[in-house]
Amino acid sequence: LFRMSSASAVALRKTRVLHLYRNSMKVIASWAVQKHVTWDKWAELRDEFEKHRHMVNPAEIERILDKGEATLKAYAHPDPYIVPTDYGGSKYARNAPIPGVITPVRDWGKVADPLQI
Repeated sequence: LFRMSSASAVALRKTRVLHLYRNSMKVIASWAVQKHVTWDKWAELRDEFEKHRHMVNPAEIERILDKGEATLKAYAHPDPYIVPTDYGGSKYARNAPIPGVITPVRDWGKVADPLQI
């Protein structure tokens, strides 16, 4: 087994906490369509994270992170909400770019030589 330096271990735990928080917020948003319900649940989530903010014991932090990730997995929505314009959404790439072989006409029907009218 390799051992991480304490700085890299702290950075890894911080990254896990941030990912857990962000993904938890997304899961809450998937379950509650009404914004006022979502905001209340987000406030409860924030309080839960703040409660454990000043922990210093690495083993205890790992245990709480593992428990939080398991809870997140258990509460994952079977059909999560996807913003329509995001990847996987109903409007994603609906206006595909114009292929290179087609060039737009920018003269809007004007004749190049006015005498040809």
